Amino acid sequence: MSFRKLAGWVNVDHLIVTLLVLFLGWLLAFASINLTVFNPVKKAFADFSMTDIFYEIQNSSGVKEFNNDIVLVDMTELYDRRKIAQSIRDIASCQPKVFVIDLIFERPSYDEEENECLINAVSEIKNGIVSCKLINYDSKNDAFRGARRSFFEGMEDAGFSWGFSNVISGEGYGCIRKYSQNEHLMGTTVYSLPYLAVCRYTGVQPTEQTPKQRNIEYSHTDFFTISHRDVMKYRNVIKDKIVILGTINEEADTHITPLGKMPGMKIQAFAMLSSMAHHRVLAASGAISLLLTILVCYFSAWVGVELMRRYPFTYIYWIKVYYFAMTAFLVGASFLLFSRFNYYISLLLPLVGLALVETSRLQYKWIVMMLSKHTHWKFIKKSIYYVEP
Repeated sequence: MSFRKLAGWVNVDHLIVTLLVLFLGWLLAFASINLTVFNPVKKAFADFSMTDIFYEIQNSSGVKEFNNDIVLVDMTELYDRRKIAQSIRDIASCQPKVFVIDLIFERPSYDEEENECLINAVSEIKNGIVSCKLINYDSKNDAFRGARRSFFEGMEDAGFSWGFSNVISGEGYGCIRKYSQNEHLMGTTVYSLPYLAVCRYTGVQPTEQTPKQRNIEYSHTDFFTISHRDVMKYRNVIKDKIVILGTINEEADTHITPLGKMPGMKIQAFAMLSSMAHHRVLAASGAISLLLTILVCYFSAWVGVELMRRYPFTYIYWIKVYYFAMTAFLVGASFLLFSRFNYYISLLLPLVGLALVETSRLQYKWIVMMLSKHTHWKFIKKSIYYVEP
């Protein structure tokens, strides 16, 4: 197709409306960054992700499959470390393939017997992983300066490894969508609790991953959860599985996710499930999202004019139907790409652009009207928005 023929398909009015949409969108983004009154808008934009809607759609049926690889053991009501130690021994006796303790005992108890019971129980674990937290992040070197571990970190010949349980929250309202597989700690590479657990489970040697961050896939899956009192009753369920010991009903360890508030132990389980999946969700670049925005806005500007011409008296209803249908189409197509092909396109820009098209068209109409009144420019009369005085 020749350039002249292609130019014939491009309407200057629709193009200017599209440029006005981009300008208003930039103005809104600029205001949200620089004016405190727009802080809620800034937070909403920073924390926006269509994956939240996709996971909600996938889980809306209420029918969930129980995962066959991961078992959760809840010990929320346990505070006595002797009893916690007994639960650890009970789980270890059931021969899990990987035993994850998603707990941090920062300080020793005043009761030396409690400390000894806990240390002995942990030291007997085979193929175990104990949670820790990386602290003091150095953004310049992209590394952490320290780690917060349980008080027994200096144990010799321990049968377990440390895995960091840090999760990555969004910039806005802190929704957790990602986890890191490895980080640098004082010159060494350390691995996350979910990544290390899956490596142990699958018999793969952990290696430094690039990129190090992965999306947590909150699929329509649930995990078999056992009370610490019933561990021996379900020993056949626990055997040869990844078992996570932690808290389900501890408010201090609940976080915001696309599926609502969720205990940290369950988030770690979903991160493990994501690590087991060999596919990765590929994200479209910002340039593709911007190009989609331009196409959607240009098409919407054209549709607005056509609907006004064909249905002058019922235009206000038809345009609402169009925007609803276009939004549904964008979300549906994006969901199909995400669920079938693991390809994610951010709809933040296209949806914001769609919301600004009518405002931009009204502004452009006003500009054309003002120019026709106060200038003698002949090309103004060629605009589809020009109205004879």
